[in-house]
Amino acid sequence: MKEMDVKDITKIFIIESPSNDDIEKGWEESKALSQNLKLAGIKNTSFTVSGIESFEESLANISKEVKRDKRDFGAITLHFSMHGTKDGLQFTNDEFLDWKNFYLLIKNFNEYIGYLTFKGKNIPPVNLNFSVCYAFYAIAIKNMGVESPYQMLVAPTSPIHWADSILAFETFYHNSLHLESGVSSAISKMNHVIDLTDVFKIDLMDCLKME
Repeated sequence: MKEMDVKDITKIFIIESPSNDDIEKGWEESKALSQNLKLAGIKNTSFTVSGIESFEESLANISKEVKRDKRDFGAITLHFSMHGTKDGLQFTNDEFLDWKNFYLLIKNFNEYIGYLTFKGKNIPPVNLNFSVCYAFYAIAIKNMGVESPYQMLVAPTSPIHWADSILAFETFYHNSLHLESGVSSAISKMNHVIDLTDVFKIDLMDCLKME
């Protein structure tokens, strides 16, 4: 039997909420990223949301799909493409979701799908990747509950242009999933490809870090 590649048990769920200016300019990161992932043989689905209500609906639809097909996936990757600040996420309709309320949505998402168990600890089923300015500040949600609500978080620490962010994430997914070179190497390469230093950073759940 053929050994399964990482990308065979991986699916990227892209959730995009462009600003009205982005819409006028025809900037759609999800379409470009989705096509690139398909070319690499990486399964993905994209959702375009306008505000918090449709954002919640997209999470509900994803959680139902994952629960139905759970045995076919490893960790579930949510890729967020939208605007934001150090305090949270900004949607097309100008609604704002702070990290505390974002945490509650992800917590409910995890509970619906079901936690994994590793070394006697509850392991959330989700990775969170942000193509969002300042979104590494989402690391705050790690300490809002008994356990971290994510296995892995990847995001920029500062403002990032769409062109740089999409190129960086295409590089990250190509290296971590297509080439299976490891996430640390993939992070280094995604920063290198946009000629920036340590803009994109990674945080892993504590029990998953190398001892």
